[in-house]
Amino acid sequence: MNIQKPMSFEELSAFSADIFKKIFPRVFIIYALLGAVPGALFNSYLNPGAVSPQIMLPLSLLLSVLPMLAFFIVFFYILAEIKNETLSLSQCFKKIGEALWPLITAMIMGTLLVIAGAVVISIAVIILTIIAAMVFSSGFQPGVSNPAAGLIAVLIAIPFILGFIYLNLRCYFIMSFCLMEKTEWFTPFKQSWQLTKGYFGKIFVILLITTAYGFIILLLKAGMSPLASFIAMLISSPLPFFLSIVFNALFFNLYYSKK
Repeated sequence: MNIQKPMSFEELSAFSADIFKKIFPRVFIIYALLGAVPGALFNSYLNPGAVSPQIMLPLSLLLSVLPMLAFFIVFFYILAEIKNETLSLSQCFKKIGEALWPLITAMIMGTLLVIAGAVVISIAVIILTIIAAMVFSSGFQPGVSNPAAGLIAVLIAIPFILGFIYLNLRCYFIMSFCLMEKTEWFTPFKQSWQLTKGYFGKIFVILLITTAYGFIILLLKAGMSPLASFIAMLISSPLPFFLSIVFNALFFNLYYSKK
């Protein structure tokens, strides 16, 4: 299948399935050890309320880093398959090390943008809520509960929430550009924005499937014993592994077809 030609969702799924079969014996065990197993143990057995913050914070950071590392490994193994190259695990880690600084700069920039956006949105919502409450209700008094103002605040917040989702999807391939081209700071945000133009729907569908999987896992956790939940998450772990391949395959397809 030609990666340089824009693929339909069916073609992308077939291409991802082919990659899945090729790299599964080598990569899935690494993916499972770094992502699926720690995540399953954490979600099934650990009660955050029973763990001290001094332990919970570094543990949460570790459980955030490990799935990202698994994502990076999957990324480079897929790229090797597309280029018809052999890739050892040591070579893979070397490539990840070369992309470490670009990834750090992008995360710093992303954090700053999120903070700035949250401040702007909060100020805008407060101002618009006060103005709307003064217009639509008589006798607006600061500090006094106003149901109309609360409803207006919710209605005002909805467009901002939808806008955040849109921006998040348009910037979804930031890390992919850090890995692929080693771009730093704001550049990968710009590259992701340009690459995803016209493909919002396809990205949204894949992300919706991923979200649905996460929701199902939460339901399993609520209705099962810790051991049963742990086993169910491990058994179902090939699905997020496949979805990770689909997301990466979509990136490579868009990247090479627009070159």
